[in-house]
Amino acid sequence: MIHQHASRLIAGAAAALALTLPLKGFAMATPLDSYETQVGQFKPASGLAATNSNDLRRFVYDWFTHFEHASASDFYLSHLDNKNMSITFPGMAPLASHADFTAWYNNLLAQTKWNFHDVSALQVRQTAPQEFLVSFIIDWYGEVKADSSQLAGWQSRSDSFLYHHKLRQTWTVKTGERMVIEKLVVSGGDTPSPIR
Repeated sequence: MIHQHASRLIAGAAAALALTLPLKGFAMATPLDSYETQVGQFKPASGLAATNSNDLRRFVYDWFTHFEHASASDFYLSHLDNKNMSITFPGMAPLASHADFTAWYNNLLAQTKWNFHDVSALQVRQTAPQEFLVSFIIDWYGEVKADSSQLAGWQSRSDSFLYHHKLRQTWTVKTGERMVIEKLVVSGGDTPSPIR
């Protein structure tokens, strides 16, 4: 019994080692300066507690999860600076205050039965010590209410109350005590990302 257990441990260790060998070979084939630049981009410049790109990714998913659960507007307002915000949707005047956002959000809830946001092509780039640029594609799915006075504006097909819109969102986010979206731009899904 002990012999079988030891054999399994040795086999497991050998398999783990075999999985790392191709990675080591790849790392060795890359010139040192390129390798260190590639890996070093993720080194925390301001210590381990500082906000990093994964914090921003989590924030994006958290933001949309709150939409899907029809959360109270307080969550969103806590991440929008009432004095310095701009949210732009195609064909609409920018939302520039908490009151503007609340009116837009209440209308969303009044016109739709449900929403779901499938996030893809998520890119994050730090642009200043406490500022990030975030860009991604959203496949926005939902259902407009049959009695909506804005039915045609929500529909992606005139023969269905279900809709699907493919959009790009680009955010400028300030970090610190909390994440605050200063600028949020929504454009067509075929719009190129500003992050190269």
